[in-house]
Amino acid sequence: MELKKQELFADALHELDGLERAFPRSVFGQELVVERFRLLVHLGRQREAARVARSYLGDFPTGYAVAEAREIALGAE
Repeated sequence: MELKKQELFADALHELDGLERAFPRSVFGQELVVERFRLLVHLGRQREAARVARSYLGDFPTGYAVAEAREIALGAE
């Protein structure tokens, strides 16, 4: 999160990848997915962000970031 605050989005995404590899069944799974699509948006990788957002909607249909994920998913069409 500190890297994100410093707007080092690529570095933050790299760290997120490491967290997901180290803790694949983490209780923070939902948060990791949300941060992934947010970071991808910051990096201008809209299609990839939309793919992750659609995956989030399937995995967490009542999640806290559903509205944000829908907006990102629809924005790539």
